[in-house]
Amino acid sequence: MRLFTKEDIKADNGHYEIHLTINKQQLLKHIDDEMTAFIKKQAIDHIQAKYDHVPIRVVRIMIGSMLYFSFAVNQKKQLSPLT
Repeated sequence: MRLFTKEDIKADNGHYEIHLTINKQQLLKHIDDEMTAFIKKQAIDHIQAKYDHVPIRVVRIMIGSMLYFSFAVNQKKQLSPLT
């Protein structure tokens, strides 16, 4: 089963962000820091594989219509040092 069920890329003045919706069934009962790190890694792998040509700078992780967390990526689609 896939971790992300929906994706949506939004552009604003040349800045791109992607919204990835998590499959609720894939989440553990107790979400902790390890789960967040796992989701970030999966999101980066996903955008590197599918959207390497799009200059995405922000990744927003959604649970349904609710924002779970977001993080920045650098030009090489790696975690920003600020996250």
